[in-house]
Amino acid sequence: MTECNELLTANWNLAQSTTRELLSTILSKRLDEVLVEGDNLDQLRQIERLGFPLEPASAGYGNESAATPKPEGAQTGALHRCMLLPHLSHSRLPVQQHEFSVSTEDVRRYGEQSGDLNPLHFDDDVARKHGFAGRISHGMLFNGWFTRLLGTEFPGAGTIYLRSTCVYLAPVYPDTPYTVRISTPRHDPSRGAYRILAQLFSADGQHATIAYADVLNRAPRW
Repeated sequence: MTECNELLTANWNLAQSTTRELLSTILSKRLDEVLVEGDNLDQLRQIERLGFPLEPASAGYGNESAATPKPEGAQTGALHRCMLLPHLSHSRLPVQQHEFSVSTEDVRRYGEQSGDLNPLHFDDDVARKHGFAGRISHGMLFNGWFTRLLGTEFPGAGTIYLRSTCVYLAPVYPDTPYTVRISTPRHDPSRGAYRILAQLFSADGQHATIAYADVLNRAPRW
């Protein structure tokens, strides 16, 4: 895999669509930046639940071809707007790919150490009754894998967390192969600052988890 130098962008009007449709479009098109508009602030607050990074939108930002049409007769200047920043394609540094899987033994050990003995993680019948194909792994097992990568491989020793966000989109099943795409949407070499994104994909290419980490890795002072 290589870095993507072009930003994949879109405009989105919440008056014409649901947040579920917005999420589906972001994932299927692997969008980087979405200018989201709504008639009121309550509409914009709905997209906070998607879990992607958000920023205020400048008045002049946006492209002419919207992902969904604006309501007929709507006045763009009167709409509330913000920038949604999934950054699912763009990377400032070369993209990495890793294999990932969780064993049944990993799940058992994590459950015992954390105290999370939810039967969804240990009993296939219980998990099926809740709509899953079988027992599922703890979401934090992937977070732990991501932490190990950050602290030992990229950026490596000395890395510290500033902020993290994780979006869980589908269950991760034990003893099942997955693929992780590691990208760097933001990088400030002068500060040693990175925003690193880990996208966990199932074998059919569907997102299972998306994790963002804002980290620092500065050179030792002596």
